[in-house]
Amino acid sequence: MYSMKVSTPISYSPNFTSCTRVYKTIFCKYTRVPAVSTFTCLFRNDIGSDDPNGKGWLEFAKFLETNFADKNTVNSYCLGCSDGTEVYSYSIALKETLSQKEADKFFPIKAIDQDEEIIKTALQKRINLSYVDMERLKLITPYWEKYFYKPSTQVNINGDLCTKNSVSYSITPKMQSVVDFKQGDILSIIRNIEDSGNTVLLCRNLFPYMTDSYQKNVLNIVIRKLKQGSIIALGNFDKDTYFKKALDKLDCFKEVKRNVYRKMF
Repeated sequence: MYSMKVSTPISYSPNFTSCTRVYKTIFCKYTRVPAVSTFTCLFRNDIGSDDPNGKGWLEFAKFLETNFADKNTVNSYCLGCSDGTEVYSYSIALKETLSQKEADKFFPIKAIDQDEEIIKTALQKRINLSYVDMERLKLITPYWEKYFYKPSTQVNINGDLCTKNSVSYSITPKMQSVVDFKQGDILSIIRNIEDSGNTVLLCRNLFPYMTDSYQKNVLNIVIRKLKQGSIIALGNFDKDTYFKKALDKLDCFKEVKRNVYRKMF
C-alpha cells in the first residue's frame, strides 16, 4: 500500500479480512500531507476473483500469461509496494502458475514506495509475516521455503504497530533476484514508462491516500502512456476514489477481472 493520506477523512473503514500488519508512515514530501497508518498482508483477497484465501492471484497470473502471450518481455511495476508484501504476492503467483520461461518475462519487478523507512527495510531482504500471512502462503504453495526462511533476529521497522503479532523471515536469493526496490513517487515513475502494450501496473489500495488532484494527474498520465493490452490493477480499498470512478467511465479501459483493467485502445 502506498504511503499517502487523503485530503479529507475516509468515509468507511478498511477491512481486508486479515489486516494483520499496520505501519505508520512518514510525512509525504510528494503530496505534502501528514503521516498515516497503512495496512498490508500477503495475497490480499481482492484481485482476480472473490476467493477468500487469496487464490485470485493465481487466476490473475494465468490471465496475464494469456494477455501477454505475444510479448517477449513485460514491464512489471508495483507502486506503493510497502514492505514488499504486494510484490512478493505477485511474483510468487507468477512463479507458481506459469512455466519458468513464461514467468521470467515479467521479471524483474520494479517495486516503488515513497516511504524511506519501509524501502530501507525491504532492501534488507527481510519481512515480518503474521500467522494469517503464512496460512495464505501455504495455501498458495506447500513449497513456501523457496521464497522465505527464518533469520536469527527479528526485523524492527520504525512505525510498525504490530511487530509482536508477526515473525521475521528472510527473502531467499531466488526471490531477491526478481524484485528491484526503489524509493520514489508514482508520478515520476509513470511519466517515464516506455510502453508498447506490455506493462502491468499494480496500483492497489493506494488511491485513498492521495488527494483528488493527485489522482487526476496519475490518471491522465496512465491514459496517455499505456498502450492497448497493458494492465492496471486496483484493490477494494480504491472503490470510492476519484481514480476508480473515473477509470470505470472510460471506454479505453475495461475491467476484465476483479479489480483488473485492460487498456482496450
